[in-house]
Amino acid sequence: MDSVSVESLVYLRCRPLMPMRPANAAEEFFVRQSPLYEVVGQLGMWGTLINGIQATALEHEGMRDATWNGPVGEFRSAPL
Repeated sequence: MDSVSVESLVYLRCRPLMPMRPANAAEEFFVRQSPLYEVVGQLGMWGTLINGIQATALEHEGMRDATWNGPVGEFRSAPL
């Protein structure tokens, strides 16, 4: 077995993080251009939208077959 250099191990370990670099740079740009509450609000809004789309796509049968009655709605809308 060939020896593996430390640099290649670091590269393989950090490679999955590479696509996040432009997103982090964009976030820093928007935080500097806009108030923090606007940026955090937009992140929360888009995160909720994307999460809802993913949940609908992956769990559509479970959502359709679930029991949606009054107590379930009260439980889901209760503050934490």
